[in-house]
Amino acid sequence: MPGAAAIRWEDFRAHFGPEQEPELIWMRARIDNRAELLADLTLPAKTPDDALLLALYRKFAEQCADHILGDFAFCISDPARGHIYCARDIMGCQPLYYSANATGFFIAEHIADLLKLEDVSQAEDAAFIAAFLSYNFAHSERTCFAEVRKLPPAHFAIIREGSLSFTRYWDPAAIVPRQWQSHEECLAEFRALVRQAIADRLPAEGPVGVHVSGGLDSSTIGILAAEIMAEQGRPAPLALTWYPAPRADMSAVEAEEYERLGAACGAMGVSPLYTEQSADNVLQILSWDHRIKPICNASYNEALSLAQAKDRGARVILSGFGGDEAATFDGRGYTYELAQTGKWRTLSGFARISGKSVFPFILSQLVKGLAHRFLSEDRLREVESGMPRGPVRQIAKLALLLLPKAWRQRGRDSAEDADLPYLNPDLAEQVEPLPRMPMVRYTTSFQARCNLLSSPAMLVRIEPWHTQSADYGISYAYPLLDRRILEFVLALPGSVFRNPEWKRLFFRQAMEKTLPPEVCWRHVKADPARSTPLIEALIEAYAIIGQRYRDGCRPPNRARYIDLDRLLKDINRAAQDRLSGYGNMFNAFTLLGGGEDRK
Repeated sequence: MPGAAAIRWEDFRAHFGPEQEPELIWMRARIDNRAELLADLTLPAKTPDDALLLALYRKFAEQCADHILGDFAFCISDPARGHIYCARDIMGCQPLYYSANATGFFIAEHIADLLKLEDVSQAEDAAFIAAFLSYNFAHSERTCFAEVRKLPPAHFAIIREGSLSFTRYWDPAAIVPRQWQSHEECLAEFRALVRQAIADRLPAEGPVGVHVSGGLDSSTIGILAAEIMAEQGRPAPLALTWYPAPRADMSAVEAEEYERLGAACGAMGVSPLYTEQSADNVLQILSWDHRIKPICNASYNEALSLAQAKDRGARVILSGFGGDEAATFDGRGYTYELAQTGKWRTLSGFARISGKSVFPFILSQLVKGLAHRFLSEDRLREVESGMPRGPVRQIAKLALLLLPKAWRQRGRDSAEDADLPYLNPDLAEQVEPLPRMPMVRYTTSFQARCNLLSSPAMLVRIEPWHTQSADYGISYAYPLLDRRILEFVLALPGSVFRNPEWKRLFFRQAMEKTLPPEVCWRHVKADPARSTPLIEALIEAYAIIGQRYRDGCRPPNRARYIDLDRLLKDINRAAQDRLSGYGNMFNAFTLLGGGEDRK
């Protein structure tokens, strides 16, 4: 079912009637529990996926999506009920874009496919674009086009002529705690789930790519994928890295990076595939129209890995993205939870191991936990931006937030903020940007996991990568976003994720026999060898773009949203600061593009 699908209301009304059977209009799906579903529905083993989805819908109606494990999005026309049904997997790994208007309902995997339809308007969503240029922003439904929307993850939609409603079918907050006979039993079950999630995402044949960085997430996936493929008599997966080849003049920190990377690849039995970042690569990515082919901060490095994977025949890349939110969760919110529940003796251990005074540390954790629980969005954002070091200074800042806003701003110069938005001032007067993304609140460890998994920030990488990889005939799979793993991790108590010495403790313990010690038991994972080449390439590319516009390059129509004069003027200053604190500049160039057209 390539491209976009269209259901026009005139045709849909003509087929109303109780005798009409549901029809699958569009689908993209990898169904991991296919065998179990076929058995439950008493269907033959060779039943195709489209027939399986229709059978699920006939039995479970709107709740059918809740029975599927895997990455999926699909659309079913049901004239007998007078509606159209759409559903998307719980983490949105399979995008679903749609447009609903007076003519009909249109659905596609990519924005570009929808915009090819003459019935879909290309009018821009100025408020969304203004928000993108104004602050770190993501949205689970809106895009740069007013009539092109997204079905949010973990939701199904009921569409009728003139109406559309969303219903969440999976909610992380609904997961209840579990208990195990022993901690080892718990670790063993988790290891089995991770291995199964990887196995379910491996294609039956052909090469497979795996992101490998030397971190906990990617190393685990790479090593276990290599083990599974060896058992199947297949070569080990490709170790795709965002690292350049090591240099002779590396710093000690960079040498540690390559040590971790080498240990992970050694355990896989492969050599890493290095990538060389360049301004030319950045300019190639910036030649895309971000409105139609979204760009994220990982698009630049990933373009090089996609080319390597395609050249070697890979059709699937396994990624550890999303592990931080659940599987390798670091215990955020746990110290706040200890403070609020009076478990101060346990909390004092965290103070002592970090060399902090016990009482001020406990008080700071208590106050910050209460801030996450009770403060408004604006005030909590002030808490999380520029929090000073040391518990006494943190308490002082939190106390300041209790004052009226006008008092808090006395003596502050807004010009001190280097990362001002590059939104065109004239447009800013006409369009009010959308509200910021909700703050991820860490009231407790459990609430932190729920909020992280529900945040639209996850889509900022998943959706651009999905569109980008389509050019290479490659799809991504995220084993650590498997529903079974997420529900398992959500059922764990906060105490297993962190102790005074280690964050991500549960994952380290579970994978201790799988991961090399250089990877498993390392406190800091600094990555200057990986990040510095991209920063240098961005700085060089931005300078080239700036010169193109000074030489008379014609700005694209979308440049009207941008304060182009100020953006070009700030390039040198941003380069001197190595782009540190210039996130809004990144967004402005992402929307502006590379300045290819000349007068």
